[in-house]
Amino acid sequence: MSAKLTLKQSVGVVAAALGLVAAPQAMAEVVYDNSSNYLGNFSDLGNGTIGDQITLGGASRVITEFKFEYFLSFAVSGNEKGALKFYANDGAGGLPSTMLFDSGVFGLTSGFHTVTASDLSQSVANSFTWAVTFSGLEGSERAGLLFYDAPTVGSSFDDFWANTSGAWQLMNTAGLKDNFAAQITAVPEPTTFALLGTGLVGLGLAAYRRRQS
Repeated sequence: MSAKLTLKQSVGVVAAALGLVAAPQAMAEVVYDNSSNYLGNFSDLGNGTIGDQITLGGASRVITEFKFEYFLSFAVSGNEKGALKFYANDGAGGLPSTMLFDSGVFGLTSGFHTVTASDLSQSVANSFTWAVTFSGLEGSERAGLLFYDAPTVGSSFDDFWANTSGAWQLMNTAGLKDNFAAQITAVPEPTTFALLGTGLVGLGLAAYRRRQS
């Protein structure tokens, strides 16, 4: 089963205000894909934030769609929540620090699920950390992100970030490469298309003048 979230956010709307040309849908490309080889395990740290620092492939850096997988145990109270977040690794020693995107909380459902966050327009660097904050877990309830390997587009460090006590730390799972299941689709920066459009108009005008000469 999958869930689709249409997430709105304030970062990255300046391009529209400046009148830059939006990227055509046909130009969207998958810039990260780790969704083909489930390793049979998931992160299980309780309430807190866990994330994967990844490096994107391709050339596009405005995320339009983000998919990830999670697991929630059965016989739960119904208070379990998640929130998808993107961080720049601009803290001391490369720690996740500046938050680029926060989906806000959404409800979790027991079992294995794919969440699709669509209608995004979030610019990111070549490398950043995506993370999910889990909350509302009580007693024996368990939730976490699924370990997959290896990415077929882009790359990931074989460990993951965790913040369950107010401070980020790197974690390793014995016998596993700690890369979380995710697929990211992106388009080029709007400024690229604005410049490209100007260039095409100039070429067209030059061709017209040659025909008239």
